[in-house]
Amino acid sequence: MFFTIALILYAVAFLLLALLPGYLGFSSSQAFSFTAKDGWCTSSIQGFGVHCFGDFYYSLRFANLDAPWSTDLFAYPPLSLLFFKPFAFWVAHDQLSRLPLIVYMLLSIIALLIPAIHTYKSGRLKNFQAAALAALSLMAAPALMAIDRGNNQLILVPMVYFFCLGILERRTRSAFIWGILLVLFKPQMIVLGAIFLVAREWKTFFKWIFSALALFLLSFLLYPKGVLSNFKDYLHQIDAYQNSAIPGSITPTNLSIANMWSWWYDHAISSTGPIPTPSPFFPSYVTVVIGLLVALSLLFIGRFRGSIVNLFVILSLPILLPNTSFAYYLCLLLPLFLIILADTLARGEPGKRFLRKESGIESAPLFSLFASRSNSILLSGTFFLLFIPWPLPWGFIPSFHDESWAAIGMNWIIGQFIFLGLFISLVFTGSIQAIDKRANR
Repeated sequence: MFFTIALILYAVAFLLLALLPGYLGFSSSQAFSFTAKDGWCTSSIQGFGVHCFGDFYYSLRFANLDAPWSTDLFAYPPLSLLFFKPFAFWVAHDQLSRLPLIVYMLLSIIALLIPAIHTYKSGRLKNFQAAALAALSLMAAPALMAIDRGNNQLILVPMVYFFCLGILERRTRSAFIWGILLVLFKPQMIVLGAIFLVAREWKTFFKWIFSALALFLLSFLLYPKGVLSNFKDYLHQIDAYQNSAIPGSITPTNLSIANMWSWWYDHAISSTGPIPTPSPFFPSYVTVVIGLLVALSLLFIGRFRGSIVNLFVILSLPILLPNTSFAYYLCLLLPLFLIILADTLARGEPGKRFLRKESGIESAPLFSLFASRSNSILLSGTFFLLFIPWPLPWGFIPSFHDESWAAIGMNWIIGQFIFLGLFISLVFTGSIQAIDKRANR
């Protein structure tokens, strides 16, 4: 039923995408992404038309510098930045060519499609089933947003996919390697080690912490001139980036818990209405309190819930806990939805399933996310509102037509609060169940 409704809503969304922009005169891409005129490149020789694919061209400014983090705001770690070096050299020697951008976008799309390709090549799904998985990957709103930005989130999709697959099939070594690679690209992904914590794999957990920190520090040798100063500058940029987004802003969509609280305080709690300055509750203690509650809860979940629930909770942490977390970070959850879909398709054939039999794991745990009615509703709402590219801006409502955020999709505000509700529900219902079972022993 979930996927039947999803397919119907996707059809409606793309029908609206084809018709509404022409009727109402707004940018359809801006409804589920950023403004098209991002101004981070020279439009006459870069990008396409008014659009720059800004995260791509902005990264090229720093890739070949000896001290990339010493000037403008830029928070990519060394390995992420190294990925852009070939493109930076290419653009520097052929400034009039858009071919580097095209090649980068093709590589990003291929990375996005690797989960679907893997399901077919490994014999887990048939041609049509793998094609359905590929279509869902390409149509997901966070993926379209990452493409629209030229962001490197899509490069992470296969890494997250193989990490999740390793966890679900109990191939710890594979999950460990892919997880460490994720940390080198995005250091906040070190929280993925919590999956070993909740499984009580203490040796693996401490090995994870040591390996992730050591390899991340060593990665600064990729920019060897002034390693220590580069590391200090990077730490400064991380702090600056976390405070770069305007607290409580609707645009661009920021999924941070602290940002959601600030928006709620400014618009729903404060009797004075929206205010231009951050609320007194933003951002430190909200994030710290939620982080501590999650950390305590992780001590209880794991033994009493399916692995898919643990993965969903832990993959949500680097999306919800930072102060600045734009909506394309939802690409981190996309592989998990793809695995659920792939398992659904595989279960349609007698005697076949998506997860390997030698793993000793039944397919049923994949559906533990739907175990309760409330979680089913919250999960469906999260997917339907945040993963379907709805072209329904606030300007569709006449009273909001002249607002600065009128072109932003209405689904983002509603969807992110439902997502937060799902996250809290999965964390604390798991904790309560664990406490109850321990008390009954």
